[in-house]
Amino acid sequence: MVTRSGFDRYKGIESLPNPWAPRRRPFRVDEHGKIIYFDDEDELDAARTAVEEPPVRLAELGNPSWNGYEAMRKQGERHGRALRTTAQAAKDFWHNYRDMQAANTDGGDKYFHCKANCEASSLGNAGTSVAQTISDGRESVQLLLKPHLAADSLADQKANAAGRKAGKRLRDAGSGPGRCRAACEPFRPRSLDERY
Repeated sequence: MVTRSGFDRYKGIESLPNPWAPRRRPFRVDEHGKIIYFDDEDELDAARTAVEEPPVRLAELGNPSWNGYEAMRKQGERHGRALRTTAQAAKDFWHNYRDMQAANTDGGDKYFHCKANCEASSLGNAGTSVAQTISDGRESVQLLLKPHLAADSLADQKANAAGRKAGKRLRDAGSGPGRCRAACEPFRPRSLDERY
């Protein structure tokens, strides 16, 4: 084996952890997923006063009062509610689509667009997000496939926005999605069957 003088095969390799690297800032994550650095005392004080209950501290060894299972259960409940709301909003869109197909009335699509967006938005923020995603996606595909229907697509978007606004108004007032029929009355054609 030939060795070169002055050759160091370990040159450039640093041990772990690197003693010359900048020190990592200690932090914790509160229950909302926000990172709070321990050296940011103002931020830490603001976080303590903003939340009634103490924030969740992750990876805190030796603290018998910290219940990680409880924190994960609460997070799962929040995600579960959002998932149920998302599914219900998609279901509202599907029912309104089926009603629109069954009604088969000229100009009735604006009413059903408004009603579907209103019903989904009245469920909460997740419902509003689903309503906007489905509506925008549908109109984007329509414009891609049938660009000559741009004016119709714009009218659909106005009905969609009016429905989302009405749904938010109903949600803030504490009313359920049953009032969406009256809220979307301006888009209802006279020839539409009364059952819708």
